[in-house]
Amino acid sequence: MVGEGHAGLIETTDDAPSLPRQPALDGLRAVAVAMVLLFHAGVPWMSGGYLGVSVFFTLSGFLITSLLRAEVVGTGTVRVGAFYARRARRLLPASIVCLAAIAIGGPLGAWQGVAHLERDLLGAVLQVANWVRLLAGESYGDLLQTQAGRVSPLDHYWSLAIEEQLYWVWPLAIGGLARHRAPSGWSRTRAGATLVAGLCAPAIAWRWGPDAAYWATPARAAEVLAGATLACLLAEGRLRRPPGWLAPAALAALLAGAATLPARGGFAFHGGLPLVAVGSAGLLYGLQGPGPVRSLLAAPPLVGLGRISYGVYLYHWPIYAWLDEPATGRSGWALTGLRVVVTLVAASVSYIAVERPIRQIRWQPLRTLAWATPAVVAVAVAAVVLVPDLTTTYGPDPAAAAAAAIRPVSPTAPLRRLVVRDLAPSRPVRIMVIGDSTAQSLGAGMVAWANANPTLAQVTVRAGQGCGFVRSGQATGDVADSWPAACDRLFAGLPDDLRTARPDLVLLYVTSRDTDPRSWDGGPPRTPEDATFRQHAIEDYRAFTDLVLAVTPATVVWVRPPMADPYWRGDPEVFHNPRQHRALDAVRAAAAAPYPARVRLLDVRARLEAIGMDADRSARPDGIHLTPVAAEGLTTSWLGPLLIRMAG
Repeated sequence: MVGEGHAGLIETTDDAPSLPRQPALDGLRAVAVAMVLLFHAGVPWMSGGYLGVSVFFTLSGFLITSLLRAEVVGTGTVRVGAFYARRARRLLPASIVCLAAIAIGGPLGAWQGVAHLERDLLGAVLQVANWVRLLAGESYGDLLQTQAGRVSPLDHYWSLAIEEQLYWVWPLAIGGLARHRAPSGWSRTRAGATLVAGLCAPAIAWRWGPDAAYWATPARAAEVLAGATLACLLAEGRLRRPPGWLAPAALAALLAGAATLPARGGFAFHGGLPLVAVGSAGLLYGLQGPGPVRSLLAAPPLVGLGRISYGVYLYHWPIYAWLDEPATGRSGWALTGLRVVVTLVAASVSYIAVERPIRQIRWQPLRTLAWATPAVVAVAVAAVVLVPDLTTTYGPDPAAAAAAAIRPVSPTAPLRRLVVRDLAPSRPVRIMVIGDSTAQSLGAGMVAWANANPTLAQVTVRAGQGCGFVRSGQATGDVADSWPAACDRLFAGLPDDLRTARPDLVLLYVTSRDTDPRSWDGGPPRTPEDATFRQHAIEDYRAFTDLVLAVTPATVVWVRPPMADPYWRGDPEVFHNPRQHRALDAVRAAAAAPYPARVRLLDVRARLEAIGMDADRSARPDGIHLTPVAAEGLTTSWLGPLLIRMAG
C-alpha cells in the first residue's frame, strides 16, 4: 500500500487495490500539514502556509486515481459501493468524534462568542462547509477575524468538504471513463480536464471574486486533477525517469511560496492555485526517482507524522481555537508549542484507538452504511439540539436602545435651543453614533448611560459590523461589491435618519475596517500607507462629513480609536499596525480640516491608554471591542460629559 493508503488529507483503506509503498509521500504529507499548523499559528514567516492544503489536494488526486485505475486494470470496473464504504470507514470515525466534541463543547461554554456554530456544524456534517461559507458572503482572509475575537472550531472543514465532494464524483467519473476508453488512454482525457479546470479558476475569480476562487469546488478541482493526470501518465509509461533536480527545485519553490505569499490576497485568491498544483505534481513526479529529497521525506519522524496527518489536520483547529492566549496564559512560541503537542497527542490517540481499528474491519458496504448513517444523523441532531446560539452582537439590547433613542421630530418643527451650563443641558443632548462593530460596542455603553441619565442625553446607534467609511474600491476578501450589502443599506438610509433625528452631535467611529487593503480600478491592493489609498480615503471621509453637515446642524466628531490588539489571533499585523493607523489618523484630520467650527477630533485611544483600558482584557476581552460594562463606565466617567460639552 502507498503509505498505508493515505490520500491527501484523507486515507484510503486496506481493502483497496495494492500499490507500491512510497514512504516519501507520507513525509510530504508531514511537510504539508506542518505548513498548515504554522500558518494557523500565525508564524510570520509562514504567511502562505495555506499552500499545504493545495499539496494535499494534488496528492489526493494522484493516489486516489492510482488506486482506482489499478482496480479497473485488475477487475475491469470500479466498485463504487466499496469505494464509498472505504471512504466512510476512513473519514467518518475521527470526524464524528471531532464534531461531537465540538457540539458538546457548545453548551459547556467552550466556544462562547463564536458566530453561526450550529450552521457550521451542519455544513461540516453534510460536507458542504465551503459552500456554506461562500454563500454566506464570508471571506477566507477573514476567517481568523470572527466575532468577539473567537475563531470558530470549524473554520478548517471547508477543505475537507471540497475533497469529499470530489470523492463523491470521482469513482463515478472513473467508472464511466472505463466503459468508454481503455486505461492506456486516460492521460489525455485527464490532461484535458485539468487544463479546463485550471482555466476555470481565474475565470471564477474574475466573475465571482477571490473568495469563490478559493472556496468554490470547481475552482479547486484543477489541483486534484493535476495529481490524477500525473497518476495516469506514470501508469501509462509516458514519463521518463525524473531528473534529479526536479524534486529539490519543486520542494524549494513550494516552501518559498509558503514563506512569502501573503495570508490575504495575492495570486492564490485570483485563480493562481493551479500553478501551485503544477509544482506539487512536479514534486510528486520527482519523488518517483531516488534522490536526497526522497530520502529526507522518508525519514521515520516525517513518515510517522504523515500517517496521522488526517487527524492532525482534523483536530488542530478546534484545539487552536480552544487553547488561545486568554485560556492558557501563553503567547508566541510557548502557545504554538502547546497547541502542536496537544494536537499531536489527540491525532495519535485517534489514529490508534479509533481510525486504524475501524479501517481494518472487513465490513461490506451496506453494513458500513448501516452504522455510518445513524452516526451522521446523531451528530446533525446534536448540532441542532445541543448547540446554543453563541453569536455575539455588539450593539445595545433592542429594548434599551429603544428607550434611549433620539425622539423623532418633524424636520420643520422647532427644536428647543441647546444650552449647556456646568454639564446641565437645557434639554437632552441628541447623539447619533455611526460606524462599525466597535462603534456598536461603545454605543451599548452610551445607551446604558443615556437610560440612566434621561435628562442628559438621548442616543441612537446606527452602526454595523464591518461598516467603515472608506467606501470606494474593492477590499481584499470582499466577495462581490466593495461593501457588504448590510452596510450599503445602513448608509443609504442615513440621510433620512439624520433629518428625522436632528442630532446635536454625530460620533463617527471605525477601528480596523478602514485599514483593510483594497484596490481601485483593478489595480494592486493598497494599504493606508500608500498615497493612493490615503487620497481615496480622504475623499470618502470628506464625503461622509459633507453628508452629515448638509442635512443636520450637528457637531461632527471623528474618533481616533484605540489600537486593536487581537492577541487571540497570533498575527496582529492586519489590526495592530501602528503605521497604518497613523495614516488613518491623518485621513481623519484632513477630513476635519475644512470645517474647524463644526468638526472635531476625539482621541479615545489616548484616553484608554492613559487609564490602562486599552490592554485590560476584562474591558476588551477580544482586544478589539469594549464590553457593555466597560463602555458604560467609560461613558459615565469621561465620554458622556465630554460629548455634552462638545454639543453645547
